[in-house]
Amino acid sequence: MGTDVFVLGDDQSYAASMANDYTLKPSSEMSGRSSSRAHIQEVAAEVLSKENGTGKVFSIYGTGGLGKTFLMEELYSDFTHRFTHNTVVTRHSFEGEEITSEEKILKELSDLLACNGVPSPTFRMNYYAWRAKASNFALAKAEFCADFEQAKNKGVEISTMLSGLAAPFIDQFTQGLGGSILNAAIEIGVYAADSIKSAKACNEWKSLTEEKTSSDLKRSLAASLKSDIEAWTGRNERKLIFFLDTFEKLGWVAGEWRIGRYDWAKTISEAKGSLWIVAGRCRLAWKNVVRFPVQLEPMSSSEADDLLVKCGVSDSELRSLAVEKARGIPVYLIMLADMINRSSVAEARRDLLCIVDYDNLVEVYLRGLDASLKPAIYTAAFIEYWDYEFMMAVGESFIDPNAIAQLENLSFVWKRQDSFEMHEVVADLIRRSAKGPVVLKLFKACGDLLGQLGSDDKRTAYAKDTYRLHVLKARQLLAVEGVDVLGSEAAFNARMQYAEAAWHNGQVEQAYDLYKEIQCSYAPTSSADEPSIYFLRAKLKTAALKTQLWLTRGERTWHEQAIADTVEVLNDVREHYPNERLIYLSALNDLGISWKRFKDFDKAFYYQNQVVRALKDKKAKELDADEARFINNYGATCQQYGAKLKQEGNASEGQEYLKRALKYYDKAYKARKTLFGTNSLQALIVLTNKGVANMLMGKYPEAENMLEKAYRGFKSGGFPTGDSSYLRARFQLANVSSNKARELKDAGLIDEARIEGRKALELHKKVYNDKKECLTEWAVDTGKSRDAVKAAEKFLAEL
Repeated sequence: MGTDVFVLGDDQSYAASMANDYTLKPSSEMSGRSSSRAHIQEVAAEVLSKENGTGKVFSIYGTGGLGKTFLMEELYSDFTHRFTHNTVVTRHSFEGEEITSEEKILKELSDLLACNGVPSPTFRMNYYAWRAKASNFALAKAEFCADFEQAKNKGVEISTMLSGLAAPFIDQFTQGLGGSILNAAIEIGVYAADSIKSAKACNEWKSLTEEKTSSDLKRSLAASLKSDIEAWTGRNERKLIFFLDTFEKLGWVAGEWRIGRYDWAKTISEAKGSLWIVAGRCRLAWKNVVRFPVQLEPMSSSEADDLLVKCGVSDSELRSLAVEKARGIPVYLIMLADMINRSSVAEARRDLLCIVDYDNLVEVYLRGLDASLKPAIYTAAFIEYWDYEFMMAVGESFIDPNAIAQLENLSFVWKRQDSFEMHEVVADLIRRSAKGPVVLKLFKACGDLLGQLGSDDKRTAYAKDTYRLHVLKARQLLAVEGVDVLGSEAAFNARMQYAEAAWHNGQVEQAYDLYKEIQCSYAPTSSADEPSIYFLRAKLKTAALKTQLWLTRGERTWHEQAIADTVEVLNDVREHYPNERLIYLSALNDLGISWKRFKDFDKAFYYQNQVVRALKDKKAKELDADEARFINNYGATCQQYGAKLKQEGNASEGQEYLKRALKYYDKAYKARKTLFGTNSLQALIVLTNKGVANMLMGKYPEAENMLEKAYRGFKSGGFPTGDSSYLRARFQLANVSSNKARELKDAGLIDEARIEGRKALELHKKVYNDKKECLTEWAVDTGKSRDAVKAAEKFLAEL
């Protein structure tokens, strides 16, 4: 269990470990459970007794397993009974969530507040306006209608709030649409509402969508929710107490805090008349945080004894032993209580005396369980979250189906919305206690699942990728714990495959963190040591991700560092591992791509020609996944260089390079179809490339056919519209219309050029909006779409 405590706030960029800060803890800082509860209750009472000033935050923090959630549950239960007059008490936990965005979190809190009688119409209007600007009006409308449908099950308060926002949606979207939206409008009674209020809502919608950018609207979301809370507390002369648990889930990634992931909470916590009780593994240091936070430490002996009594342990000697062995950690105390309650006094005493540390505690606990339950527990610890179907898919050959239902009765397992999850501190100890045969069995089972996924025709391609990522994460955890039994190569590959899958699923920053973590774990201990091949392979991938971060963030230094790192890898491979062909070709390929992106084609071809010569005798069906990638990348360099030559007036030579690009694209496409399937992400990327090459050659029917085919493949494959490769296919389809429009204009066909130009502009606008939402407004690829929109508008203006 980690001991570092991190500070969140005061513009310290989440970086500083606060170990020194708490070496000598101020006596006024609370730590004991009883004093902590009393202190929080006292502060709450004081805040509630005053007029509605700036909101206050109470920070509860500590390492995992200390009982922060348990304390929050106690406080929530107490507050709902204690503060009943003119106060709303509510809560939200981020435990087990896949945190996706600030917008999603704020919307969830808006729903929760509305269900408790605290409406947030200003926020919701801003949210839907942002959705319309960042994506498109149709998606905003669809989301609004879906939200209203779901609101029927959440209570009349949220339905009432949404009905007041419906008028502008009806005015905006009923034209040309079916009756479903109009029926929804009638159902929520929008036309029965006050006509003045409806007109006001329409005017507000128009102002937001016409006068503000998507970035402006996005930045306003937290502030608008804050203003809604203040409007409610001021209008009703009431207070709001909000519990936020497992707060670290918002931004803690691979050992560091992601800047900006908590700013929304700082803003809304300042809402007048509110008190926010926030628990997590970080101490909050905002200007509105109550001066002395609660740092949870292990329970005192008396507190631990009280907890065991509450858990039904009546024997004082056994309680004394359990307190000694658990050392005040609540999650372990509860586990020991469970172990004692299922055993005789003599058995419990014997087992308790066997415990020497936390790892050993878990082993002893598991030893006393029914043998049929253990395989399910080990599986659960490695797959992290599960439902019955997934658990059986992993452990069909060795898990008793009845044992899966018993898991939810364990004290360290809780139910998520549609699945179950194990307390991460306990899961970590269980993983560490897993013996070799267990690791091997689970590793093989996960491998079998991945093998079966290729023939699964029930899931879409995107659903397969998501499922694959879950299984690969389990294999990665198995690899970390089981390197001795799996072997270095298998363990390393499992970790790399998970990082690769995260990358292909668009999780670029997570993939970078994973590769960096692998690189660090295999790093030489000194500069004089020979780098291992595992270190070099991980370093090469980390460099490739730096290039991706350049594309996302637009910061050139990332790409420059990627080139420098790749050159170091290439030189080390030449010196230490001259027979390692794959990493050698990978480094050459990556350097070629990097120089192509800097438009230095002499250097790009210098490196990539060496790769092509090494693979020239291989047919498409003989290529492996990496080799198919190299061939596709060579085609991309030929394509970009051919386009450059044509722009410079060298049409003949440019056309030859474009033909060469198509030749290598064809080879890569055949290889990837064989390896991954026709509608796989890998195959669709190459198909998009083929469409672009044909477009640049002026073969518009062929280009449109291929890009439409790729578009249909992404759509039928279930890929989200924000997927970067899907966006690229759509962007290039828009470019075909732009190029056709220009040729029609040059031929004097002005009316036809205007029609095609309008089509291009509409397509480019949609792609630009999606890129701003998914890649940020400052990403390199977003800039390309922004320029394309301007060019299309200029073209139409000139006509």
